[in-house]
Amino acid sequence: NIDSFIKEEFAELYGKKDKVSDFEFEGRNIIIRDVVKRMVIQILNYDAQIAPFKVKKVEGEYEYAIELGDGQKIQIQGSIDRLDEKDDSIRVIDYKSGGDEVKFPDIESLFDRNHKDRNGAAMQTLIYSYLYIKSDEYEEGKNVVPGLYNGKGIFKSDFSEKLKLNKNELNNAELLMEDFEKGLKEILSEIFISDQPFEQTDKLENCTYCAYKTICNR
Repeated sequence: NIDSFIKEEFAELYGKKDKVSDFEFEGRNIIIRDVVKRMVIQILNYDAQIAPFKVKKVEGEYEYAIELGDGQKIQIQGSIDRLDEKDDSIRVIDYKSGGDEVKFPDIESLFDRNHKDRNGAAMQTLIYSYLYIKSDEYEEGKNVVPGLYNGKGIFKSDFSEKLKLNKNELNNAELLMEDFEKGLKEILSEIFISDQPFEQTDKLENCTYCAYKTICNR
């Protein structure tokens, strides 16, 4: 029962895991509950259309240590919302509540903080794909297909979760991983090795959702 599952999650969030029956939706939580229910139903309907597939793991934790040019190793990690196995592919799925785009122009744009089409959601999903490919679970020969289940897109009749490199659906992220790892090493080297000072961005829109913007008086 979807309603029961949603109530259980809310009750746990508000510290009433052991008293689910006492939990009542109030105020804006009623709206959030209804939005969540609509999204869940829509996701289930979409999944039914593309079935059969096997859900391998949800909220799986992955990590990998990247070695930089000076020999130091930087640990990166992430929690992958969902891993599916479908035919000869592994789908790396990230859930987003907003209207994040699946399109990105090229790998370079993901690491260019000033690029007008920089796609943070695509970057995150590709990092998850990278972590999975570097894990012991990755099977050589399997296509790794990154995808976004975004809150607005999922309701469109032509919805596809697959990332798009330019206008082409990305059906195997492994083919991009050499260039992606190069970009990761460059940005990590800039942070941990370079003498380049940290400076505030001139693009104030980058600060809109930053958790630390009050520190910078933005």
